Amino acid sequence: MHSSTQVLALLFSLTSGSAAATLNTRQNGGMSATFTSYSGCGASVSCGPGSATGSNQYSAAVNQQAYGGMASGVGPGCGVCWRINASHDSGNNPLGGSIVVKVNNECPAAGNDQYCGQTASQPLNQYGGAVHLDLCTDSGASQAIFGGRPGIGFGTAQIVSCAEWDAQTARLNGGGTAAA
Repeated sequence: MHSSTQVLALLFSLTSGSAAATLNTRQNGGMSATFTSYSGCGASVSCGPGSATGSNQYSAAVNQQAYGGMASGVGPGCGVCWRINASHDSGNNPLGGSIVVKVNNECPAAGNDQYCGQTASQPLNQYGGAVHLDLCTDSGASQAIFGGRPGIGFGTAQIVSCAEWDAQTARLNGGGTAAA
C-alpha cells in the first residue's frame, strides 16, 4: 500500500515542471490522459503477486513517472486508484465514459516511450497525456472503455479514494448498488 505522503509526492511529481505545461495538463478536475490496453496482466504484475486482479476488478499499468520513476519493482504508484474519464479515441469515436482503476503494474518508458515516457522536463507524452493508463483486458477495464475496439483513448484521469474502486467492484460483481 501507499501512504498519504507518497500519494502527495506522486501528485507533486506529476504536476511539477513549467507553469504552462502544468496548466495544459489540468482539465475538468483531472489531468490530461491517454489510455491503451494490454493483455496478460492478470498474474505477472510489477506491484507483486498479491496485487493481481480478477474479472470486474478494473486494473491498469500507469506510466513510469506516475508509478514512481523506477524502471522495475514495487513503486509508490502501486495500489493507487484513478478515475478515468475517456472521451474519444484516435478516430474521434466516443468511448465508454468513466471507470475507476487500481494500479497494479507499471508501463515502462523503455519500449513505450510514446505513451509512458513522461519526465519532469517533458511532462506530456507525444499524444498530450500527462498520465497514461494501460488498461488491463483481463480485468475488464479495457472492454469497459474501448468496447472491444483497439486503439488509443483520450480524456482525463485523477487520483481518487480506493473506496470508489471497492464500491464499483462490489456493484459489478452483484454485491451492491453503491455509486462509484
